[in-house]
Amino acid sequence: MHTLYKYFKKKEEKDLFFACNEQVAAEHILKSVNEDVNLLTPEDTEYFDTVLYDPGIINLTVVNHLKQRTKKLIAFDFFHYDTDDVDIIINLYSHNKENRNLFKGKIFEGIKYFILKESICSGKNEIFSVNPKPEILISFGGEDPNSNTLRVLRQLDKDVEGKVIIGMLNKDKQKIIDFSRTFSIEIFEPTSHIGNMMYKSDLIICGGGATLLEAIFIGNPIIAVPQNDTEKDFIEFIRSYIPLYRLSDLAELILKANRYDFRKKIYDAYSLFIDGKGSERIRQIVMGRNK
Repeated sequence: MHTLYKYFKKKEEKDLFFACNEQVAAEHILKSVNEDVNLLTPEDTEYFDTVLYDPGIINLTVVNHLKQRTKKLIAFDFFHYDTDDVDIIINLYSHNKENRNLFKGKIFEGIKYFILKESICSGKNEIFSVNPKPEILISFGGEDPNSNTLRVLRQLDKDVEGKVIIGMLNKDKQKIIDFSRTFSIEIFEPTSHIGNMMYKSDLIICGGGATLLEAIFIGNPIIAVPQNDTEKDFIEFIRSYIPLYRLSDLAELILKANRYDFRKKIYDAYSLFIDGKGSERIRQIVMGRNK
């Protein structure tokens, strides 16, 4: 949502406000990226023309509270189709298809609404490079509840080079650091430079969230390892359109990752799947200009 906020700020001459349940954490994050915003909490009572709601964990009481404060409530990744409080839903993928017809408002759905960070989009003009010795990037988000990072590392040969991004809530942090000392693996904290790291990698191993879609846009081969049933469904949906690989393909992909013909085939297939125009499509919906 911060990415979308910045996009609107650049495109629209309107008052914009950013609200977050964890205000202290939000202030810290926004300060770290030098972003000066009008930061509110969901409890504020100001009235807005439009509210964009992206909750992570949905709270229907908060949804009702927000509806009382706006002409138009737009919710992202929202699957409570039986509510009357939301006017527009924007989903990448529907995880509750059987109840979709209960919703009385408008639904916009598809990967084309994915919000890409500016740092990811701006790097797309670069022609992908192929390292003589393939380099792997491993990233499983903030928590990695199933210890997928360790699971991947244990399947690597010791001469494989790569980078691992460890999330702030990763319970295996020390084990990963200790394990990496016998490998040619560098460890990183979460970074705003992840896009640059992905562009420079030959193989990306990640879960089924935002990093997966960013990696697809970049165009390097991907091993997608689901971290829950929701991610499993989402990965299988994407796999029905483009080639995504499994952890069992790791050894084969390491051998093929420095072959230009293989990489070009993957790059071309991925480039057709995500075009990087999600923020603009959402802006048109918010402003009521979509056809």
